[in-house]
Amino acid sequence: MAGNSKLIGARDFSNENEIPLDEIGYGTHTPSIVAGNFVLGANLFGNAKGTAVGIASLAHLAMYKIKTSTYSEFDTRREMNVLGAIGAAVDDGVDVISLSVGSLTTDSFIDSIAIGAFQAIEKGIFVCVAAGNDGTDLCTVQNTAMWILTVGASTIDRKSRATVVLGNNSTLDGESAFQPMDFTPMQLSLVYLESTASNQFFILASLANINVRGKIALCETGSIERIETGQAIRNAGCVAVIFMNKELEGYNINLNAHCYPAVCISYADGLKVTAYINSTATPRASMSFEGTIIRDDQASSVAYFSGRVQIR
Repeated sequence: MAGNSKLIGARDFSNENEIPLDEIGYGTHTPSIVAGNFVLGANLFGNAKGTAVGIASLAHLAMYKIKTSTYSEFDTRREMNVLGAIGAAVDDGVDVISLSVGSLTTDSFIDSIAIGAFQAIEKGIFVCVAAGNDGTDLCTVQNTAMWILTVGASTIDRKSRATVVLGNNSTLDGESAFQPMDFTPMQLSLVYLESTASNQFFILASLANINVRGKIALCETGSIERIETGQAIRNAGCVAVIFMNKELEGYNINLNAHCYPAVCISYADGLKVTAYINSTATPRASMSFEGTIIRDDQASSVAYFSGRVQIR
């Protein structure tokens, strides 16, 4: 498929479409990080407003589709697609190959990504591949062949700050993509919508039995999407929602695009909120939204989901 001055062409190796369409957005999102052009005034609900740009903004892109949303992670068809796409990229004369896909094996002698990357390296083509999203356990890193650059995920020093102040004057910093200018500074009643690993849908089911109208609700993240959960709680009359991380997520806060007052906090801070709620008969809390903070004082860290190596 012919392209333009940025996307010079695209080819389909997914065995499903003659035209390499991006049905789920992933094939658009990842190349934008690599070589996206300058976009003035980029923002999220007015936050972090500035110029969005890829790492190599003047580079041209050649796209090779190898996987679709209907494939399972362990589909052998994808292995053939990987080899075909890398081979085509080598023949087309690209300078860099970036693959945002996981490897199905740690054995470089049978792994299609490692084999294809070796072919590219022999031609002087630099190859970088994702470390995978199977953290936080050790030995979960993928794409470990010594001739490729394996890239993990990390946090950055920019935050969309939102703060929770409990009735005992404890202050907890979190984040929120939605930053309302007119949210009440008053302390409101605080209620805990507890869920369990065996019943991730308890939060939604419990709304029929717990009065959340006019209150701030604390809930744990689970198998249900945060935005869907929060919207259901809001529909029940709740004023705002505090989402606490799961233990594995630790201090890595997911900045979800809520369209209502919501603050996401770390697992450690979530435990502080639950302890406070259990310590008083009338728990209360307030929220404030402080906008974008650059050069946050918390050091960057590896994202909780990023693949890990064995610590020796």
